[in-house]
Amino acid sequence: MIREAMERATTHAVGARRLPRAIGVLGVCLLPAIAAAQDFSRTQYAELLAAYKKSEIDAAVSGMKRLTSSPDPLRVVNVWLDGARRARDVAALELALMLHTECVADGERVGAAPGTHGWSVQVAAVRRIFTALRSLAPRTLFLRNWYLLWESIQQSAGRLTAPDSAEYLNLALEDFPNDPELLLAAGSRHEMLWWYGSANPQRRPSGGPPSDRHLDTAADWLRRSVDADPRPPEPRLRLGRVLFLRGNTHAAEAALRQLTLSTVEPAFRYLALLFLGDLLEHRGDNAAAVTAYRSAIGLVMIDQSARVAAAQLAHKVGRRSDAAEEIGRALTRPTTGSDPWWVYLRGQSWRFQQRLSVALSMVRPLVRQ
Repeated sequence: MIREAMERATTHAVGARRLPRAIGVLGVCLLPAIAAAQDFSRTQYAELLAAYKKSEIDAAVSGMKRLTSSPDPLRVVNVWLDGARRARDVAALELALMLHTECVADGERVGAAPGTHGWSVQVAAVRRIFTALRSLAPRTLFLRNWYLLWESIQQSAGRLTAPDSAEYLNLALEDFPNDPELLLAAGSRHEMLWWYGSANPQRRPSGGPPSDRHLDTAADWLRRSVDADPRPPEPRLRLGRVLFLRGNTHAAEAALRQLTLSTVEPAFRYLALLFLGDLLEHRGDNAAAVTAYRSAIGLVMIDQSARVAAAQLAHKVGRRSDAAEEIGRALTRPTTGSDPWWVYLRGQSWRFQQRLSVALSMVRPLVRQ
């Protein structure tokens, strides 16, 4: 019995010694298959980039979403990225970053919420490609424009407190600390954080005082934007509104009145008059406030906010019939278009298409054949 047990133990030991060799042989056999699969994935990925370069955007976006929908979705990205990084192919990395960015933007349009699998995969791909690109070519004009594009997506989606994996504004300001448009984006974000926050008395009757920390931060960024380039109207417009919300009415009025001139673009002039009317009404100068609201009416196709403000003021001072007539006109508006106030509340999202066009014009001519 003891001998039989020893024989079985010896046989088992011999089999155990043979097992690593068998695994090694199996690994050698599998290596070509693994390499072939990686080559196939790399080829598919490159084909989608080529389609995207040729402006076949819908096909490239849908194809990339399918390609990265496997149980290990980032494997194909990593396989391609390793080759691009070794080749130091900056142009290809820029194109890939744009394609995955459009996948994220498309997900926003169809309602892919943060935290869902598809959204997380694309955001993770963006992060990996961005990191490789920034290490090879930091502070480029392309990256500067991409930062602005990404922030327009973030503010459009209302994800102002995004997870770290989707956050780039701090890096943008680190790379381009004096860029007026990035400074504007930072100020706009904090203005929106205040607007949508619980301490906003304009949206919540129980809200806190208007000197919320987000307004203070917004004012700092917007002032720096105006100092960096005083010509664009939007930083000055937002600064004027934020200063008013903080209680600095004299500085706010000075900023807003500069934008009420006839040479200013109608949408910005409309908003400046709307905000100025609010400021004057708050000060108790109802006659001047009425003049501001009346001056805003008719400047843009949809001027509902100015008409509602004028009606509310008329009602407050006892002109009930005037208020009713103005409200009636406010409710009769075109079926298309937007009141600039509605757009204003969404931060930099109105610039998305412009940012996208600029970024695309930079990558398509540059990528290697």
